[in-house]
Amino acid sequence: MDWTAFFGRFHVVLLHLPIGILTLAALAEIWGGWRRLEERPPFLNLVWLGGWISGVATCLLGWMLSLSGGYDEAAIDRHFLWGVIATAIGLLGWIFLRWVKGRVLRMGAGLIQIIALSLAGHLGGNLTHGPEYLFEHAPNPLRLLAGFEAREAPRPEIVFLDDADIFLDVVRPILKNRCTSCHNPAKTKGELLLDTHEGIMAGGKTGAAVVPGDLAASELIVRVHLDPDDKKFMPTDGKPPLTDDERAVLEWWIETGAPASGTVFDLSPTVDMRPRLAAAAGIVSQENELGLKRREALDPEIVAQLESLGFDVKPISQEIAYVDVDYFGLGDEGIPDEKLAALQQARDHVAWLNLGDCGLTDAQLGMIASLPNLLKLNVDRNPLSDAGVVHLKSLKRLEVLNLHGTRVSDAAYSTLDALPRLQKAYLWGTDIVPNSNAKRTYAVFGLTPEPPEDPPSS
Repeated sequence: MDWTAFFGRFHVVLLHLPIGILTLAALAEIWGGWRRLEERPPFLNLVWLGGWISGVATCLLGWMLSLSGGYDEAAIDRHFLWGVIATAIGLLGWIFLRWVKGRVLRMGAGLIQIIALSLAGHLGGNLTHGPEYLFEHAPNPLRLLAGFEAREAPRPEIVFLDDADIFLDVVRPILKNRCTSCHNPAKTKGELLLDTHEGIMAGGKTGAAVVPGDLAASELIVRVHLDPDDKKFMPTDGKPPLTDDERAVLEWWIETGAPASGTVFDLSPTVDMRPRLAAAAGIVSQENELGLKRREALDPEIVAQLESLGFDVKPISQEIAYVDVDYFGLGDEGIPDEKLAALQQARDHVAWLNLGDCGLTDAQLGMIASLPNLLKLNVDRNPLSDAGVVHLKSLKRLEVLNLHGTRVSDAAYSTLDALPRLQKAYLWGTDIVPNSNAKRTYAVFGLTPEPPEDPPSS
């Protein structure tokens, strides 16, 4: 058993005693001098003595605590110096102030004691909460006067999750609430800093805190999953542990490569992950069950115009403003560019789109790729090739793609692999060969002579 570390922990319990006693003595001396009392109360001698004795004990326990490591040595030295000064003033107050008749001297001693206690307390708080704890929310002129840099402008309010910065708005708030009180420049426990992306990537005494793409090698994730009774469990010292959702967010961030910047949209989280990310970023949900932003209903005039051009426009449900669009251009040799251009009027509302067997060309797929919220796309039985399908790489939200009866080959796998949320790709009746070198496994139908089921239209 480490008795020094054991007793050192009691520093945080005892330190309030000398602070209270010596503050009382200092204020009593100031008050007495201010009121020009002829007789100085004798009990003040005992107050000064009690403050000195408790101060000595507190300094001793603080020194023991500092031996456990994990603190900035310069910060420890400053805190200890002012703690000793405050304690020494208590001793001088007990010995000399009983003989002092001048009220100015007694008031000065009380004022100096208040200053010493304030500095000792402030520097001690820095060790626990970081150097800017007291001035974190102070106006910039006051921060500059205290020797800190001007506070950076607050990040703009995030209304929609897709606009949130993955590290600054999602990951950093979790670490700030749970971890940085022990892993900041003033208290680098385990030689690990968790207040910046650079510090996280640098790791600590036990190795890498985060290894992008590898949860098992990321010590941060390993430790937050330990039994709370394990001495390596994080956070330590009885601090509230991370919630299941917070752990899930950190794991997802690491699995996506632990980026230092970039929007949530760039990383295309699943629908299940989005509420957890929104909670971490402090965003009130603005989404529907499709995982898309809530919108007002599509303008009826736009719906009427599209229907006059051969599109069937249906709301997905009464609660969701997004639409399911089918094209029935009977008699057309191919869908004209003008009709696809008209579809751009509803570009933000189209979630499901069926352009099957309408003569769609490779070049026209580039127009389809500009629909940012497309979740399901059916372009089956069109004369499409690998060169045209490449345009679809920009559809980061696409979940279902029907390429049945097109001319795509194994080269299309590079496009499929680039679609982060793709769950199903209907590929029967194409030149794609089974068991090719795709990076992911899809729900692929038609790699047998007869398809097991009809592909959905949308």
